[in-house]
Amino acid sequence: MKKAILLSLILLFVVTVFSQEDVSKANIYLELGGAGMLTSINYEQKVWARNNNALNLRAGVGYFPLIVNTKMAAGTYSLIVGANFLKNYRNHHIVVGLYNSFANTFTTRTNRESGNYIFNNLIVPSIGYRYQKTEKGRFFIGVGYSPVISFTGFTISNSSMQYKNYFCLYLGFTI
Repeated sequence: MKKAILLSLILLFVVTVFSQEDVSKANIYLELGGAGMLTSINYEQKVWARNNNALNLRAGVGYFPLIVNTKMAAGTYSLIVGANFLKNYRNHHIVVGLYNSFANTFTTRTNRESGNYIFNNLIVPSIGYRYQKTEKGRFFIGVGYSPVISFTGFTISNSSMQYKNYFCLYLGFTI
C-alpha cells in the first residue's frame, strides 16, 4: 500500500512539473469499463506534444461492486495511474495506454466473521479510438479494449494470474 501511495505522489509531482502553458491540456472523463472495471473518474494531463503525437499521464479512482467467495462485498475501490500515447488525425485519435490499478476490496460482515480486506494489483493495457476536438470546453467520446491482468499475492511465484477481457466507453470534457 505504501508503494501505491508513493507512486501516486510521484505521478502528481510529474504532472505538476510538466504542465507548462504550451502543452497544458487536461481532460476529465468518466470511463465505463477499462481500468476501473465498472466505472472510474479520471484526470488526464498532456505532458508532451509534437506534430500529431501526444503523451498523457492519467490518474483516477474507480468503483466496482463484487461478489467474493459467495459473500456480498462492500465493493472494490481502485486508484488508477498510468500513461497513454495519442496519435492524432485532426479530431480523431488512436489511444494506446498502459495503466496500473491498485484495487482494494472490502467484504461485508457475516454472522460471526469480521469484514475482510483483499488487495489486487491490476495491469491494464489499452487500445482505443477517441473523437475529440482540440478546443477547450469541448466534450469528447471514445471506445476501447482494455484487458485486465491481475496478480493475487505478494510474489509472482506464489500468485495466481487472472486475465479478463474488458471493453470501455469514456465520456469526457477538455479543460
